[in-house]
Amino acid sequence: MAQRIAVILAGGEGKRLWPLSSALRPKPLLEVDGKTLYASTLERAAAWAGHILTLTTAGLIEPLREEAKKAGIASDFLLEPEPRNTAAAIACAAAFSGEILEGGPMAVFPSDHRVLDHKAFHRDMLLATESAENGLLATFGIRPKRVEPGYGYMVTGETEGQGLRVAKFVEKPHVSEAADLIATGKAWWNAGIFVAHTNVWEAEFQRHAPELWRVARDAVGMAAFGNDSVYLDVESYQFMPSVPVDRAVMEKSARLVLHPAGFDWADMGEFGAIWDILPKDQAGNALKGKAACERARNCLVMAEDGLEVSLDGLDDVAVIAREGVIRVTRLR
Repeated sequence: MAQRIAVILAGGEGKRLWPLSSALRPKPLLEVDGKTLYASTLERAAAWAGHILTLTTAGLIEPLREEAKKAGIASDFLLEPEPRNTAAAIACAAAFSGEILEGGPMAVFPSDHRVLDHKAFHRDMLLATESAENGLLATFGIRPKRVEPGYGYMVTGETEGQGLRVAKFVEKPHVSEAADLIATGKAWWNAGIFVAHTNVWEAEFQRHAPELWRVARDAVGMAAFGNDSVYLDVESYQFMPSVPVDRAVMEKSARLVLHPAGFDWADMGEFGAIWDILPKDQAGNALKGKAACERARNCLVMAEDGLEVSLDGLDDVAVIAREGVIRVTRLR
């Protein structure tokens, strides 16, 4: 039986949560619940997979390698010369897994998610694996909690095994379109976790993004190998398109099947997600460090490195003071 392959996406430029994150310490290295998001992702991946492949860049391999060592979980590292979005990363991982690791079910794990119930997550992964073994491209759907234009939306149709066929996939719709999708009662947030056999990944990329797939195969075919690292070919990567996998494949695929998530899930991609998980005062303010609020509601205020922050008369904002920098922005 072919081994299961977990691909952990652990890149990023650290812009969305700056200054909590940065180019040298992007979201996967952000500590949440006492450990980094990458370490938590490693634990979920190890419970399912026989082989773990972390997709990142050379500049991040050392801190990620150290996190894997601390977790006691082995991972190989597939290194992009530069980030080119999720379609490129997943295509290269699929090409490597099919050609070098001899193929098998391959799951994509973003490493900026917070999942607390690992047992429920593993149960759902086994259901998704069944779909993958039947030639489908499985993903997980999260029931929308609000109108959120920053997520992908899936509208489901008929039953397919223990999942639901995806009739429509819309990546980051406008606010009004997101509201209309939710009103159908059949819309789900895209959790960004995908499971398919490497043969299916290859077929879907060849069908929907053939030029991207060609470059991915070239980058893998001419890669340089280290002890636990694979350096994708620099010259090939110059021609790699930069596009999200949601637009390159998921919006077009006829194989997509959704499993309703039975686990808790949060995308830690905005300050609102940080606010969600922190304790709050009676006015809904989440405070950390030397922070105070007056006449303010539903704010996130984080003061580190001895800095002091006082907020007065504002609602729904995030104020982050760290390493001599103060950022003020909308909470969501």
